[in-house]
Amino acid sequence: MDDAGKREFIQKNVTSDLQYIWDDSEVSLDLQYRFAQHYRSLRVFIALGETTADIRTALKNDFQVDPNSGADQRAETAKVVSAWTAGRQLYEKETELHAESKVLGMPRNLQHSERQAMLKAVEAALGVLPEHDTPSSEYLAMKVEECENGEILASSLDEITSKTHKNTSSLQTSLDTAGHVRVVKNKSKGTLPNNTEEYRQALKLEAVTWMCMAAKFKSKHWLSDLKADHFQRFVEYILGDRVNAIKVPYDNQHVAIKPNWALVLQYEHRLRREAFKLVNRGEATLGDALVRVTKDPDLKEAYFTTPLALTTAETPVKYQKTSQKGNNEWTNRQKGKGKGKFQQHKGFGKGAKNNASKGKHGDLSLVAQTPDGRDICFAFNSQGCNGKCGRVHVCRVRGCFGDHAAREHSKFQGNQKKAEILGKPLVVTNQQAFGNWKSWPQFDEDRSYLGPLPAACSHPFHVRKLIGKENGKWKTADAAAYPPPLCKWLAQLIVSRKGESLSELNKQPERPLERLERPVQTQAHHEATAVEESQHQATQEADQDVPSEEQTAGQNTNADVRQHLHRGQKITLEWAGRARELVDGFGLCSPTLWEPSCRGAHMSAEAKGLCMEIFEMLSTFVDKKFADPRREAIKLGLGHFSSSPFTDKELEGLRRSWAALLPSKDMAMVVPERQPFLLGLVGQSLEAFGDPDYSVYMEGTDSFWNGVPVGYDEPLPRIPAVFPPKEKARPLDDSEFNNMACNYKSAEGMADDLEKKFREEEQLGRMVPTTLGRLKADFPDRTPLVAAMGAIRKPNGDVRPLHDGTHFVQLNNQIIFQDQLQYPGPEDAAHMVRHIQEEQEAVFALSADIASAHRLVKIRRRDWPLLGCKARSEDKTIWINCVGTFGISSASYWWSRLFSGIGRLAAYIMQQQNWWQLVYVDDLHLTCLGARKFVNMWIILLIYELVGTPFSYKKFSGGLKVQFVGYLLDYRECLIGITKKRGEWLVNFIEEMRKAGGTVLLRRFNEFVGRLGFVARVLVWLKPFMAPLYTWSSVLDRSSVATAPRLVSLVMRFLSEQLHDCTYVHTCRRPEGLSQELFRTDAKCELGRVVLGGVHLISGAWFSVELRPEQAPYLFKDGGESQWASTTAELLAVLVALHLFGFVGGPVKHVTTPIKISAGTDNLANEHLIKKGLTTRWPLCLVYMQMTKALMDSRLMVQLNWRPRDQNALADALTNEDFSGVDIQKRIHVDWTKLDFSWIWKLWNERNAYLDKDGLRASAKIVKLGDYEKSGW
Repeated sequence: MDDAGKREFIQKNVTSDLQYIWDDSEVSLDLQYRFAQHYRSLRVFIALGETTADIRTALKNDFQVDPNSGADQRAETAKVVSAWTAGRQLYEKETELHAESKVLGMPRNLQHSERQAMLKAVEAALGVLPEHDTPSSEYLAMKVEECENGEILASSLDEITSKTHKNTSSLQTSLDTAGHVRVVKNKSKGTLPNNTEEYRQALKLEAVTWMCMAAKFKSKHWLSDLKADHFQRFVEYILGDRVNAIKVPYDNQHVAIKPNWALVLQYEHRLRREAFKLVNRGEATLGDALVRVTKDPDLKEAYFTTPLALTTAETPVKYQKTSQKGNNEWTNRQKGKGKGKFQQHKGFGKGAKNNASKGKHGDLSLVAQTPDGRDICFAFNSQGCNGKCGRVHVCRVRGCFGDHAAREHSKFQGNQKKAEILGKPLVVTNQQAFGNWKSWPQFDEDRSYLGPLPAACSHPFHVRKLIGKENGKWKTADAAAYPPPLCKWLAQLIVSRKGESLSELNKQPERPLERLERPVQTQAHHEATAVEESQHQATQEADQDVPSEEQTAGQNTNADVRQHLHRGQKITLEWAGRARELVDGFGLCSPTLWEPSCRGAHMSAEAKGLCMEIFEMLSTFVDKKFADPRREAIKLGLGHFSSSPFTDKELEGLRRSWAALLPSKDMAMVVPERQPFLLGLVGQSLEAFGDPDYSVYMEGTDSFWNGVPVGYDEPLPRIPAVFPPKEKARPLDDSEFNNMACNYKSAEGMADDLEKKFREEEQLGRMVPTTLGRLKADFPDRTPLVAAMGAIRKPNGDVRPLHDGTHFVQLNNQIIFQDQLQYPGPEDAAHMVRHIQEEQEAVFALSADIASAHRLVKIRRRDWPLLGCKARSEDKTIWINCVGTFGISSASYWWSRLFSGIGRLAAYIMQQQNWWQLVYVDDLHLTCLGARKFVNMWIILLIYELVGTPFSYKKFSGGLKVQFVGYLLDYRECLIGITKKRGEWLVNFIEEMRKAGGTVLLRRFNEFVGRLGFVARVLVWLKPFMAPLYTWSSVLDRSSVATAPRLVSLVMRFLSEQLHDCTYVHTCRRPEGLSQELFRTDAKCELGRVVLGGVHLISGAWFSVELRPEQAPYLFKDGGESQWASTTAELLAVLVALHLFGFVGGPVKHVTTPIKISAGTDNLANEHLIKKGLTTRWPLCLVYMQMTKALMDSRLMVQLNWRPRDQNALADALTNEDFSGVDIQKRIHVDWTKLDFSWIWKLWNERNAYLDKDGLRASAKIVKLGDYEKSGW
């Protein structure tokens, strides 16, 4: 037999792992073939002998390979011995891992050599497999385990993963028989196919997987004839005209209908399940089973044709309105109490069952699972979900499964569906020329509809009422009721517009509009033009009702434009158990919210070319300017520069070169008065780059060029592409109106300094002096407002004026925000440190300060009278602010909007360079990575300087450890925290308060609490312990002196110990995620007793403990009532579970990266508590503080997931002392006295004085504050 025949014989008869061992040890093909006549599996081959001597003997006697016959024979013997040794080790390790996984109930761990052996065998038949066609190790391991167990399963399509799938490895734990916690890595699911191509890819992966199994398990007869062609034919059946492209006979022709994709996937999964059942029962091989199920008419009727017919016939109705008052059209929820019955709606409170198909979603028919059997998230459909539930976020309405919530299902009917089909803005047109519609809608005096819609539609293939009622419901129809000519016209319009951009559709026609009587042209292109002209005329006719361009610039901007320039999704971060999108301070459309490779990916070719030209110009300049950019950057970071390293001549030359690339180079070089920026340069560049907010810089009456409004007469504009909507507004203090307010004492004592400061501002064009008479003459329609002034002394001796725009003049009270400003917090800075550490690139960070940020925005002249002040109350001279003023609430809005555009400008020019930036008002933080980090840093600073940014160079700091808005960022060690000086201030304050016997001035105590809250945003475990401090400070007047109750003193002592033992920093490293729920708990509160229960979901260990008032008095009132403390009891059950299941309670751990575990509870309040991290409710705060301390000592984080009661039935049964659902041998008996609740008892014993608010107020003394200044920090 020739070599090809030998190879074919080996591939067909020898298991893949044995082939791999032979090939890896370089056993000759001839000897492999001879071995294959007798040894066809690894298990049998390693039984060839017990020792290497036995192997040599067998080779000599059975295969005539004698090591004494020469070097060739000796080498062949060595190769076989090597193969035998490697095979033996591999098999022993495989057996050990397999046995361990069986005992622990864990997924099988596939060794690298096993996987390589299978893939090599498959590649011999199919050729080299790319990564996206190569199954992941986890999925191969799962299928190997199924084959070994003799029961194969049809995986859902989201479980079929390849090597290219994002690494979502997490940790899961279990308790072994000895009570030890074992931690192993696990893989989460992928995503279901969204289209036919993704489905083909998934089934191709499935085919490769099962061919790997066929290569490994040669002894499995049901795999013997398997080929890739079996799966290919199965795919063609699913996607062909029998299923996905099914056609039905109608009017002597076959009409294609489009079944719901979810239904297709449901049927596909059912067929694979049935095929695998045939294999498990021994009735067919896998290849034959895949063919048989596609020919089974009963399966098709039950799982495809019948559901298809029913789904097509269903028409869900809108939500049912109730008679309840208020704006909410849903029935109000009424929460059940304790274990009692729930009234009206199910799903909340004890005793509720969540298996109803109808309920709070009115008459809609709801389902709990997707067609392929995955659980649907109830929270997403009801009130919203944070995305961490692990369930599918689709609509629960039967037959829908859209990407919207069930509560919004009705919005996705009718006109919105038309918009989604078109994929373009809705087009409004006259329907006169398309059939029965002869005029505009007509109504009678009672507003009842008269026409012109006919009673029914005119489609030939169905009859449908269009007006009136049918079965008590309105039948006004949507797109299906269009007359046939209009349907044809819409189809032509769609085809004619295919591929056009949004901006092209929005272009206004040059021709004037013709009236409605104009005949409709036959060509689709002309018809579309007429529609656009109709839109244009409607806009012109309604001009008198539309606000000015300045008012609506943001409203008319599609919010999605903030993403259309960049590829993919924004970066998301996770901190302290919460996940959200990254915030960098430069707006929702900031390029640095995306990964560098995604920034500007969808910019036009012209915009990319302009960016490249500017970047290369600046890069060339920096290369010539700095012989050693690294050395100069380090000098800048050390504060060795007192002024800009760029000369005025250099900046002027670069500006002219940049301006020459823009449409109006003259305007680009103009610096409008009273502000420093080249607004024409910024605005034109942003326009060229496609930025959504370019027009505010130099266009319109209210712009940065001419001056922006204060917001006194009208709301500030809404810019959805840059800022999210304002949802909450903090009420401001009420005061008696006085447009000529007197200054505060702090200002009166610094009057000379204030006047000097005002004159300096006058020289800069920011203020002008005037008199009241002149002010009234110049602005007769304005009431002058002269605000009360305060002043504080800055560390360098200068004075900072404080303009009170709230009290007396009530200016801030009239300003209405529509946008919510977003600034980066420690979470965003920590994410940046973490992200850079994970990239493992060299980094250089720089923090900068922008001088007088709020004073850099020009105010329109009409609003100048609103910004008056005086150096002395008795002065006749009134100083008018012409620019943004510290103390006027809109100043921060306009500065954020102006500088965010400048920051985006820098990001556009830098394109896909690896760098990041954050800005918090006037604090700018930059990080550059890679080999060009120092050059890029200078280019970025140069961009900011070219547009006019006034940096305070003496405040620059940089390196690998820098400060940003008070936080310390350590890029080398991947840490975030506060400086040692600030931490010691907190410790010293606590010590001073202790020495004073707990007596403190409340204003100073509030200063401490505020700074501690600042620290707790980083040292997150401190946050729960602030609850008593907040409670006590809220009871007393800030002007009082009081002695803290002992409970507060205990908390302060604990905080002091924690701050003493820590370094004031916290790791930014990503917690190891345990996404799988490890246990679930419940609590039952009754008169005189509370029962806690919990079960470990992996090991089956469980507990049930009954508590009496003497054991947990904080759960009971005097009469023994405990129902009021149900939330506290539920949280206590979680704490007990953490102890009993071995997660907490041991010695304090010192680890770099914390571990995050997940658990389930049917108490929604506790899920929110863990996310918020703070509660002042008593005694809930006691249990939460005790749990936080235990988690902190064990370096653990816990995530509680709310589960409906029917999903928490086992834990609920344990609280009812029903043990039928658990293994009685796995019960953990609880000795309550041995659980560490020392912190609860300490605080509980001091409750009386703490909870006596009247007593606290009586013991406090009001004092005159006088001149109070905050201490340095």
